[in-house]
Amino acid sequence: MFSPNDYVISITDPNSNDACIRGTGNILRVSFYDIDKRLETNGKFYEPINDSQAYQIVSFVGHAPGESDVYVHCEAGISRSSGVAAALAKCFIGREAGEEIFKRYLPNRYVYSKIIEAFMMD
Repeated sequence: MFSPNDYVISITDPNSNDACIRGTGNILRVSFYDIDKRLETNGKFYEPINDSQAYQIVSFVGHAPGESDVYVHCEAGISRSSGVAAALAKCFIGREAGEEIFKRYLPNRYVYSKIIEAFMMD
């Protein structure tokens, strides 16, 4: 259960149902595939995170008050969420915090780099 001061980033595949998130915190929902470049299969296109989504994430977290907790959730829970978390930790806490996530998880490096780029542009 999330409190009103919590900030939650929920990542799903496009066309998937939103995750059921209980609580009254601030929720940002973004949809992109866990890939590092645009793919086409049988006439269907799969898009990775884009610049606008990366900026949305950075801006969302940047508006969180200092006492807020930030949670990152994704449909698979493996690389998109850890890529976002590693980049945000590096940008908002420091380099070592971001590196620690790489030691324990498998962050999507493309997602990570897009978040870092958005932070630098902000």
